[in-house]
Amino acid sequence: MQETFKKMAERLEDDLNIAASLADLFEMISEINKDLVLLNVRNLQECLLAFEYTDKLLGLDISAVKVIPEDIKATLVQYSKSRKEKAFAKSDALRKDIEKLGWLVKDGRPGEPSTVKKIRRTWDVKK
Repeated sequence: MQETFKKMAERLEDDLNIAASLADLFEMISEINKDLVLLNVRNLQECLLAFEYTDKLLGLDISAVKVIPEDIKATLVQYSKSRKEKAFAKSDALRKDIEKLGWLVKDGRPGEPSTVKKIRRTWDVKK
């Protein structure tokens, strides 16, 4: 992975060749996916570090938030329970509470849990 990072940085330094740098990134992601499928635990930490480095290299700010605060988790549990019970007015209010605290609720497909992510960009919140 270190070689990939070196190539990505060189391409960005070469007249901001973002297309080639992203191609290198996607190649690295394919390698990481193979490790994840094989549950190669030794390489999982390397995978996390790879995404953190890529995040810093491209300035995406993806890995800035590493822990979801307990109050957000608790509210998300209440939100999910309200949705299951079809108490949509309550779940809508809880969603707004979470958003006021700077987090965005992402609903999963039917049968999948809802998740949250930190709001960091203007397009994260629908107007």
